[in-house]
This record gives sequence, structure tokens and C-alpha cells, in this order.
Amino acid sequence: MTASLHLPGLPRSRNGAMALKAAQQACGFALFFGLLAFVTLGTLSPSGWFGSMIDRVLLSFGLDTHWNAVTVWSDKQQHMAAYAGLCLLGTLTLRSFVFVPLGLFAFGGSLELLQAAMQWGRQGDPLDLAANTLGIGVGALAAGAVVLLLRTMWPMGLPVLRAGGAKGRFSRATPTADRVT
Repeated sequence: MTASLHLPGLPRSRNGAMALKAAQQACGFALFFGLLAFVTLGTLSPSGWFGSMIDRVLLSFGLDTHWNAVTVWSDKQQHMAAYAGLCLLGTLTLRSFVFVPLGLFAFGGSLELLQAAMQWGRQGDPLDLAANTLGIGVGALAAGAVVLLLRTMWPMGLPVLRAGGAKGRFSRATPTADRVT
């Protein structure tokens, strides 16, 4: 009898490919929503508070705070990088080249409106929204390049190792359910 990984709520799979794919997608969701929470906290926190908090965390690990991304990168570069990462990760995880970029654009616009309404030394900036939009475009293009590369390298889907085969060796299987779409 072989042990297999089974996630509750998912049908059982002989080779575990479905469970592996579900675990990968769960990690993608966790990273995407964690980055989304990080961006929200950084955008809506009082001016200067978030940067000093990051400096304290870096100092606790013994890292120099004079050359971290918060102080070296300009505000617009930070916006563009954050939204490019969000769009790349969200598009690959949620597999939507339409709804993820549109949702991130609405999310960024609503955060800028909230900043304009806040009294914590923050202000909404149309240039921040432009940097967010540029980052979303870069992230969507990068996600498209990743999908195109994966489809070119593995037209039948990503290879999945499966236990079994001859004398218990690992054999390559390319189930159509694991195809990148």
C-alpha cells in the first residue's frame, strides 16, 4: 500500500498530481493575498510609519537599513514594482489575464481615493495610479511571457513525476489536467 497526499475536498488521485497542483495553487494564493495585504498596509499606514517599521525589521536581522528598497527606490518605482509583482503572481495563480489586471487597477484606484480621504499625512496622487497601471502592464506582459515559455517548452503540460512504473522507479507523466492555460 502506498501513502498518498490527499487534501480534503479534492478527489483522490493515483499519482498525486492533482494534490500537488492544489498545493501549488494554495501557495500562490497565499503569496498573492499576502503581497496584497503588504501593499494595503504600506499604502494606508501613516506617513513614515511603514518605512520605519521595515527598517526596524531589517535591523533586527542585522541588515543595513541605508540601502534597502524603501529608501533607495523612489515612490513611483515602489508602486510599479509592487503592482507588477501583484499582477504577475495574481495572473499566474488565478489564470485570468482580464480580471486580475482590471481588479488591481480598481484596487489601486480605491487605495488612492482612500489616501485622499485620510487625515494621517497621506494624500492621493494620480501619478501613483499611473505607476500602478504601468506596473500592472509590466506584470501582465511578464505573466504572458511565462505562460508562452511554459507552453513552448512543455506543449502537453508540465511533466509530473509519478511513483510506480517499472521496479518502483519514477516515471514521467504529463497529465492533460496539469496543462498550463
